[in-house]
Amino acid sequence: MSISTRASAVKSATRGWDEWRPPSMASTGLLVCVDIGMVSGQLEEFISYYDIIAGLKMAVVKKSAAGAQGHASPVDYRRLAEFRYAIRKFLGFSEAAASEAGLTAQQHQALLTIKGFGEDNGLSVGDLASRLLVRHHSAAELAKRLEDAGLVHRNHDPEDGRRVLLTLTEESELRLRALSQVHLDEISSMSPDLVTILTTLASRREPR
Repeated sequence: MSISTRASAVKSATRGWDEWRPPSMASTGLLVCVDIGMVSGQLEEFISYYDIIAGLKMAVVKKSAAGAQGHASPVDYRRLAEFRYAIRKFLGFSEAAASEAGLTAQQHQALLTIKGFGEDNGLSVGDLASRLLVRHHSAAELAKRLEDAGLVHRNHDPEDGRRVLLTLTEESELRLRALSQVHLDEISSMSPDLVTILTTLASRREPR
């Protein structure tokens, strides 16, 4: 089964996401924009879907803080539950797609992080740990397993021999490209619903 077929199967198994969608939502439009450059038919940049979710959450926090001097907002448990469900649904989709590509969810996220945040000479193990929110030794062990699997190259920083820099191999570039495409398709599909949830949560406060 291909990645796209497997992803479709996961999506079909979670159709409950659409049960609450209001009729007007179809016209909401895609509000989450992912800047993907095309160079010689190849993706120039990859953006982490975790960063997209984090960015949307930060927008809610900022907007809520701006209205903190007003009256307390009523708790919208329904939308909060829908938001958590959307995140869990997307992570389930991502894990299934990564598995179909022969990767664990953590390996996929590591490859995406190295590609998305690494400079020309690669990403340091320390930076990988920071982006994955894990301890340095855990990131080092992960990098070693990726190297053993033929998915990353580990090289010493020419400017600092104590630092190890990680770059993707040709094989991992191919896998990441295919995975990123199905993830972007899924994000495009779910973003209008997710933005509607976040907009509702951010605006749920009583008039001053």
